[in-house]
Amino acid sequence: AGYFISYFRLRIFMNRVLKRFRNAEPDMKPKEIYRFKDPRQVEVVLRVARKWLDDDVLDPEAVAEGESIVKLASLQFPLNPTMTILHSSYLMDVVGDKGVQAGYSMLQTAKKLDPGVLDSFAIFVREQEHIQRSASEKSGTNGVDLVSYVEFQRVLRAVIRTHKEALLSTRQFWQNLLATDVSFNSLTACLMRIERSQVLSDRIYVAALEHYPESSKLVRSYAKFLENVKNDPWTAAKFHNEAERLDAIIREQEERLEIGEVREETGHVALRVDEKRSAVVLINSTGIIIMCSRVAYELLGYHKGELDGKNVSIMLPPPFSQKHNGYLRQYLWTGEEKVIGVVNEVYVLHRDRYVFPAKLSVTRANNSSEDTTFMGAWEPLPTNPLEANVFVMANGAIASMDLAFVDFFGLNMDDILGHQFSTLSEDPEESAMLKTCLEDAVTATPDNPVFIRSVTIRHKYLECLRVSISFVQFRMAKELLIKATMSRLDSSSHMILLDRRGRFIHVTNSLAQNLGKTPLTLRKKPLGEI
Repeated sequence: AGYFISYFRLRIFMNRVLKRFRNAEPDMKPKEIYRFKDPRQVEVVLRVARKWLDDDVLDPEAVAEGESIVKLASLQFPLNPTMTILHSSYLMDVVGDKGVQAGYSMLQTAKKLDPGVLDSFAIFVREQEHIQRSASEKSGTNGVDLVSYVEFQRVLRAVIRTHKEALLSTRQFWQNLLATDVSFNSLTACLMRIERSQVLSDRIYVAALEHYPESSKLVRSYAKFLENVKNDPWTAAKFHNEAERLDAIIREQEERLEIGEVREETGHVALRVDEKRSAVVLINSTGIIIMCSRVAYELLGYHKGELDGKNVSIMLPPPFSQKHNGYLRQYLWTGEEKVIGVVNEVYVLHRDRYVFPAKLSVTRANNSSEDTTFMGAWEPLPTNPLEANVFVMANGAIASMDLAFVDFFGLNMDDILGHQFSTLSEDPEESAMLKTCLEDAVTATPDNPVFIRSVTIRHKYLECLRVSISFVQFRMAKELLIKATMSRLDSSSHMILLDRRGRFIHVTNSLAQNLGKTPLTLRKKPLGEI
């Protein structure tokens, strides 16, 4: 009877569920098609939907159908970690190479949904498999088994238990010492208890670290034990540094893994990624940043993790920052590749609101509609410190400027953004000349730049500076900009500007280099620290 019930459930009932999905109207809501009771029922339907063309070859149409079902089921259980893990496993195991990156990203989402013990183990196993696939030469085994996981958790609980006992014995000693009636015998017993608990805890920590020397959790816990229980801050500092080093290695492995898998899925990357020079950014189909490499954070001036979850437009100067989401939507709708797979010269916006040139290559990581991931790899291009650049829109409004312009004139983005380019000169005749030359540059051909031999540009803190300017057309995405390149005709001067508290407000680049610094590192620092 049990056999017939199981057969009826799998072959008749579940097939009926599949038919409802196959015959559903495009505008129907997921719950109107079929309301699943729990993620386990979703898993059964996915297994029934699976078809094989050969022993090791899945039917692509069945895989696509299953992917649609698991996506709709995820909408019914958006905060269920089991459902998120199931969706991740389907993408990584069934969809294959095209779904690995998206599956790994969903696995990170599942970790934030308060998973239970079994779900935590499932996440742990998938993460280890994921890391070992990219760093197999560093792994002693080909997989993670339940016995190893349980053994590590047992050791960790034993360490925490003895650590807690050492802290409690110390607390008991101080409670007895501060009591109204102090007993010498009770204090002696407390001291002996402290000594026994410390020796036992230290012994267990040493044994655990011998088996798991690369566990940052154990290393950091031992550092706290040395600092708070054994009162050995110097040795504790060494273990804290070791824990940070291990965490950095894990983060680097994960970043390399995500970047490496994107390259495998796309088949080619127009710009060769150099881990020491190339900045890598992963975004989803809505422009939200999934991951940034260490080099990207350094070049953009942000701290680790600051860009996660932000829109990629934060890296772009206006007007591209306002229009980038529209570019993404248009590409996903039309499939027309204008930037994908080729190297383009672009300008990237630093955290301090200046731009710098870079060569950029964008590739598409997968083709799963809303799970689409894009990878942008870019490297900074060399600049001429004797030239300052301002980027102006066709209507004459200033869009951005580079760091050399800040160094020349002391003006930053907030001072000139959106202002008319002609207002950079205080002389009415020269201001009119700037406006005329800019209009000529808009209509001129790219091979015939407009040139001004001499004009004065206002300085924020000093007298006006005399420069020569060349105007050339510059295209980025679909936008036409005019790039105004300025060369100084006056001799350069060193300048330091401090506020009332003696902190740097502005310093010229040449003087900062003489001090062994950069203008950015000196900004807002007290003069006494230099």
